[in-house]
Amino acid sequence: MPSVVRPVSLLIAAASVLALAPAAIGNGAHASANWTAKMTVPTHTPKARKAWPVKTVVKQGRRNLRGTVQYHFLFQGQVVSTAGCRPNKPDPCPFNGTYKDVIRWPVKAVGHKLTFQATVKTKLGAKNLNWWVKVRR
Repeated sequence: MPSVVRPVSLLIAAASVLALAPAAIGNGAHASANWTAKMTVPTHTPKARKAWPVKTVVKQGRRNLRGTVQYHFLFQGQVVSTAGCRPNKPDPCPFNGTYKDVIRWPVKAVGHKLTFQATVKTKLGAKNLNWWVKVRR
């Protein structure tokens, strides 16, 4: 006996495919896009001209990720300065997993509440790591 496809069953099949499509697509983020970027600094109130160590760690699970880091200094939400690997040249600093640096805050920054922002970029995306700072003498 030949099978007959009824229009109603085609409509039900099409509706079920459309209903499952968003679940198959997901939220647009691939499972491998789960990565962390952490910044470690000693205090919110560094002393001017003194060494203030910064450590940035980027991982995907237990694996180190390659990336770059660049520093931005914000005052009231506006970028007032950018720093990188070399003095007087704000190029991003490449690293693999961990990047250590030392910042020396200028005397001009004393008393101002600033935001120190480390922008980390990897093949999986970019993240801004913010830390408020009020430089003291």
